[in-house]
Amino acid sequence: MSDTLVLDRIQTSLTRLRLPRMGEILEQVVQMAEHGSKSYLSFLDDLLEEEVGYREQRRVETSLKLSGLPFIKSIDEFDFTFQPKLDRQKVLSLFDLTFIQQKGNVIFLGPPGVGKTHLAVSLALKACQAGLSIYFTTMEDLIGKLKKDHNAERKGRGRGYNKSAVVIVDEVGYTPIDREECNLFFRFIANR
Repeated sequence: MSDTLVLDRIQTSLTRLRLPRMGEILEQVVQMAEHGSKSYLSFLDDLLEEEVGYREQRRVETSLKLSGLPFIKSIDEFDFTFQPKLDRQKVLSLFDLTFIQQKGNVIFLGPPGVGKTHLAVSLALKACQAGLSIYFTTMEDLIGKLKKDHNAERKGRGRGYNKSAVVIVDEVGYTPIDREECNLFFRFIANR
């Protein structure tokens, strides 16, 4: 069987198996393997590594689109010199994400414009890169959703704010909430 027929058959199989990245780079990797006298295992490892990286990148991009984050910024972009009283080591220790396994909460308190949202978004980005689902909302929007679900007796089952591993509630305390709304928020936090 000619190399062209084999290559065509492999491309067809990769398409049927939904391995798009491997299909895109197959010929290039084959040429590199032939010229570099790579072993069969190294050749296969190169192909699989590319596919895994491609899928992981797509997963992160999709999660970030669905999360509702207002922007994407990493902790590396945070200017700790702007907030000299902030304990840098304590903040950076949050990025090991152990609080998630311990079902803990992280609360960033402070006046407007000090970087609370940036830190929360950075933490969400890290969680997403670690394979966890994230959901971003404002307190006002969350209260509206909780009230709607409570009134409709749906109790929010299957909603992003209940299913996600990490939920960021921004702008807490910016708008007043009444006793019922406070109770709904408390139950939401307790259930999480």
